Amino acid sequence: MKRKIFLNISFVAAITVISASLLLVLIFYNFHLSREKASLKDHAHIMANSLEILEFKDMDRLTKTENPNLRTTIINKNGKVIFDSTINPNQMENHLDRIEIKTALKDGSGESIRYSTTLDKDTYYYAVLLSNNWVLRVSRQTDNILSVFMKILPSIFLTLPLILILSFFISSLLTKNILKPIENTTSNMEKIITGDSFDEVEIYDELIPFIKTVSQQSEEIKLNIKTLEEKADIMDTITSNMKEGLILVDEDKNILSTNISGIRLFNGNEDSSYYGNNFIQLCRDIEVNEALQNVINYKKEIDLMIESNEKYLNVFLNPIISNDSILGAVILIVDSTERHKAHLIRKEFSANVSHELMTPLTSINGYAEM
Repeated sequence: MKRKIFLNISFVAAITVISASLLLVLIFYNFHLSREKASLKDHAHIMANSLEILEFKDMDRLTKTENPNLRTTIINKNGKVIFDSTINPNQMENHLDRIEIKTALKDGSGESIRYSTTLDKDTYYYAVLLSNNWVLRVSRQTDNILSVFMKILPSIFLTLPLILILSFFISSLLTKNILKPIENTTSNMEKIITGDSFDEVEIYDELIPFIKTVSQQSEEIKLNIKTLEEKADIMDTITSNMKEGLILVDEDKNILSTNISGIRLFNGNEDSSYYGNNFIQLCRDIEVNEALQNVINYKKEIDLMIESNEKYLNVFLNPIISNDSILGAVILIVDSTERHKAHLIRKEFSANVSHELMTPLTSINGYAEM
């Protein structure tokens, strides 16, 4: 985020600098052109007044004395060039179709700008109507905007890197200032959520709804965790007091939970929780391990009885399934030793009683047949 903000600010700064440079060139050119136009108009009117005073005599000396850098042309009302300070008038074409001449004959003054591809310059013309219906036209060559820009370009190239470096430096400072409240908010988030330092930390107003939402969710999470912990404590209390063993394993047969009875019935180490250990490390019985593998592979329930260290255990294995995917298995171990022994005693007693009763009955049956 910091890098992105820095790059965006730097990009905006660079575009601003380049745009400002182009705008300054345009402003400078327009200012320069305005001054040239104003100066040319002043010279034209001064020269027109001088010609009126001299009664249109000695025009060559007048034009050179007035401003040798100006080109002066005098055209009659028919467009014929009477005088030109640069070119022989006889070699010049009719000027009646020139915009500045037509406008001057109609309105008293006219102006135009024409570009010379040969000289790569703009020529500004200003014409004023004289009292004898002749037109006095003065002109001056000036650089066009492209030429002005090309002349200033080396200076721009020299100063632009310095300006960009300064812009990057300022962008870095701005980025730090922008992110400082966010970083403070992040580092003090826990205190802000609890309300300990909400007023002490500088926080953007736009972040307050976000912080309140996070605070609310944090309270909900704490409440949910507390509820889960209470349920876990209840479950732990229940399983700890069960005579039956209860073991939960994941799909890889790693033990997730087991009560003390489960460890005891499988003759495990009661000082170990076996959490994360493979089930075979707690129960070495091959039949039980094969049954557990089948439960996970085929998602079916399996019940079996095993004999272990003179104990008879009923083992119930059930798969844990969610969205048709096996998550693990739950194993319930019931110690059936006493019941199995009682069953054997009843079976033995029944056999003995049957044998004892069989002998008298056989004798009685024999006497009866006699």
